[in-house]
Formats: sequence, structure tokens, C-alpha cells
Amino acid sequence: MGVGFGYDWGSNFGGGWQVTENRPLQKKLAKSKSGLPRSVVEKYDVWKAIVRNEGIQKIKEDNSYHHEHLKGRHKGLCSSRLTKKYRVVYEMNEPARKIYVKDVGTHDRVY
Repeated sequence: MGVGFGYDWGSNFGGGWQVTENRPLQKKLAKSKSGLPRSVVEKYDVWKAIVRNEGIQKIKEDNSYHHEHLKGRHKGLCSSRLTKKYRVVYEMNEPARKIYVKDVGTHDRVY
């Protein structure tokens, strides 16, 4: 995935990572009728805060997020569990300490 148009670059706090969301995802999260339960949006906000403030390593260490590198047609992407049903799917650029969030949704929809 290229870096460029369509991304809001956010800010990099402390020793953490920069989290970038594509514009369609930003709109989806902002809409009250986005189809995502409010609790999922809140859990995603907590996930982002942890990544921004403490880095992706903190997510990897916390088993409740079940961080994993994806395989097959999703090779190069990672996911974290927000709830049993919902995931955040993202691309990591470890040398640059950046996360590019691709989607937040149910397991069946984002894979």
C-alpha cells in the first residue's frame, strides 16, 4: 500500500507509533449509523491510544488483542481482536513506526 492521497496522517505521541486511517474508514467510524456498535468504536479508540502512546509492542504483549500476522491473500497485513466478533486490520511499517489501518469490522467482513 502506498503512502499518499486519501490518508490523514494523525500525530505521533511519545514513544508510540503513528496511526493512519483511510478516509472511508474515518467516515465509517464517525457515522452514528455506521453499522459498528458504539462499544466497538470505543474499543478501537482505546487500541489506537495504546499504539500511539506505548507502541504496537504493548498490543503484541496483551493476549486479549490476539495480535497476528495474516496469511494467504492478506499476507503483509496484521489484525488485532477488539471483541470476539470484531477486528482491526492494518499494515505495519516497523522501521518508520507507522500503522496504516485498513478496516474495522466483523471477522467475516474484513477477511
